[in-house]
Amino acid sequence: MRQKGKINPVHLVDVPGHSRLRPKLEEFLPQAAAIVFVVDALETDKLTAHTKEFIRKQMEKEIEKLRASRSAVSTAVIANDFSIGIEGEVFSFSHCYNKVTVAEASGLTGETVQIQDFIREYIKP
Repeated sequence: MRQKGKINPVHLVDVPGHSRLRPKLEEFLPQAAAIVFVVDALETDKLTAHTKEFIRKQMEKEIEKLRASRSAVSTAVIANDFSIGIEGEVFSFSHCYNKVTVAEASGLTGETVQIQDFIREYIKP
């Protein structure tokens, strides 16, 4: 990454989202300073494209659905899991211990400034 004329190397690991590869993610999490979670939104150039705030709200709704389905499972089954969000409240990323930022980027155009800024915030030289 380049910042103020300096180039500082940053080690990035790309772990595909398939559930069979989840152990790979868990292998790198203890060493991670930050996580960039990419949601593919290929149709950003069309009129039907959604704003990043809309996508954020949709992700919060999906996580809330997961929380609701988990609460229906016996506590013995999920005893080793951790809770997500604040109990008794609808899930919001603002409840997360770690900062959550929603940003836009494009592999097609190379527009990655918002992601670079996020990484710079967590990777100090």
